[in-house]
Amino acid sequence: MRDRVIALLALLGAPLWLVAAWPGRFSAKARVLAETCWALAALGLVASLVRELWWARVRSRRIQALHPLPTLRRELDDACASAADEQD
Repeated sequence: MRDRVIALLALLGAPLWLVAAWPGRFSAKARVLAETCWALAALGLVASLVRELWWARVRSRRIQALHPLPTLRRELDDACASAADEQD
């Protein structure tokens, strides 16, 4: 979600830069509209960052609540080849 909001923010930044570069070519309503849309997208970005941090904390808590995984043990005699087998 964060990546989509960043893309939206970049897309809405283009009209904002045009309005800032040529303020006489655009009406006051167009300037306010461009600024409002960009501000809403920036607010959406902040909200998505907060949401991402929230779920990262939830995930960390859930991982800590898990018990440790059992260790796998294997027999050393079966796992290692004998010296005679290696020479063939």
